[in-house]
Amino acid sequence: MAITTHASATEQTFDSDDFTFTFNLPSGGDNVMLVVCISHEKAETVTNVDWNNAVSPVAMTQSINTEGSDKAVSIWTLKPGVFGNLEIRVRTASSKKFGIIVIGFAGVDATGATDVDDGTNTPDIALTSTVSGSLCIDCLSAEENTVSVDSGQTELHQGANGMQYGASTEPSTGGTVDMGWTMESGKKFAYAGVELTEAAGGFPHSQGYIIG
Repeated sequence: MAITTHASATEQTFDSDDFTFTFNLPSGGDNVMLVVCISHEKAETVTNVDWNNAVSPVAMTQSINTEGSDKAVSIWTLKPGVFGNLEIRVRTASSKKFGIIVIGFAGVDATGATDVDDGTNTPDIALTSTVSGSLCIDCLSAEENTVSVDSGQTELHQGANGMQYGASTEPSTGGTVDMGWTMESGKKFAYAGVELTEAAGGFPHSQGYIIG
């Protein structure tokens, strides 16, 4: 089954060590995966990301993370068992500036290939040995500047909160998927991506339960 957007991407920013917001993940799809992309300053570490925080928190999995010399990113994933307009809670060791992009997909089996990059000038990654039909998603944190996704990618969101942050997707036809962003020269960045593999079939939302 093809991977499709199940809940449109939204973005959040915060400057604290404990931040809660709501995200609407509706019923009515198979093999749903919730994805949270977090961009932040290197001096900070994300310790926990929980779904359904107000009722019965479920810990999300950190699928990939990397720290550059000045910025850091992490991508968190979960195949939830409860759906609705529910709380996501992000906890960190201390207060710093963060940018968050959240999206839900249907038709996802699991996470696959990953890659990271950091440095200056040109963020680029190569997700190798991907499976045809999978979808790759990335997360960027950079010093504030003008950024744009490379050809073939679909930008989900970008913004600024003490750093420039953004996320995008690119489908795979098999093999290596190259992803990247164009930005101003000399800007420090951290960059990561993960493959979401396509499900052959699966259980509908109705076999979980809905809150709200």
